[in-house]
Amino acid sequence: MTRLEKHYAEHLETLSSKLMRMGGLVEQAVERALEALVNRDCELARAVIEADNDINRLELEIDQLGLELLARYQPAARDLRLIVAAMQINTDLERMGDLAVNMCKRVEELCQEPPLKPLIDLPAMGRRAQEMLRGALDAFVARDATAARAVIGKDDDLDHRMESGFRELVSYMIEDPRNITRAIRLAFIAKLLERIGDQATNICELVVFMAEGTVIKHAHLTGAPRKLPDTAGEPPSGPRTA
Repeated sequence: MTRLEKHYAEHLETLSSKLMRMGGLVEQAVERALEALVNRDCELARAVIEADNDINRLELEIDQLGLELLARYQPAARDLRLIVAAMQINTDLERMGDLAVNMCKRVEELCQEPPLKPLIDLPAMGRRAQEMLRGALDAFVARDATAARAVIGKDDDLDHRMESGFRELVSYMIEDPRNITRAIRLAFIAKLLERIGDQATNICELVVFMAEGTVIKHAHLTGAPRKLPDTAGEPPSGPRTA
């Protein structure tokens, strides 16, 4: 292995490790946001909001490293897909961190009011969203397109849970107009959890792209997944030296 190839491999490894650190921070943010919701813990909610700066800083580091890899080494085939996917996953993870922050802002508001109802559906939605996030990160580490597709298949369940929760909250609003503000805040949290599932789905679509060179995003618009032309008998990965 030449010095160039060694440096390139080290930078690729750094990119992956930073992205997994980012994933860990986001997992923690979502978990703590749900804990703050269930326990009506305003102090914990504020801690999640303040910790978001760490996620934002790491997002900038990952973006910078990805751009440097593209510009300096001009990677091809699998490595190119890895870098492109990692940079987009980085964005999805940062958005999940923002969703956790928004959830905590609603928790702070809810803490100022008496509970509307037992929080059964939202913690269940939260557990499913966490399961999808963990599955997406595991699929990325393993470069496992099959596992990624399995996570994508769970998104419909999260959507159905959100719709069911919305219907219940509407019944509370109809029953007593004084419930409207609290019900809307809970509905907002349900939507945030559904969006976390959507972001996990985005990550899994990128894992499939990275592992197979197949673009499955918006496949319903194109009629079928699209296979990139350079993935059949693709050349060895690595930096271009000429």
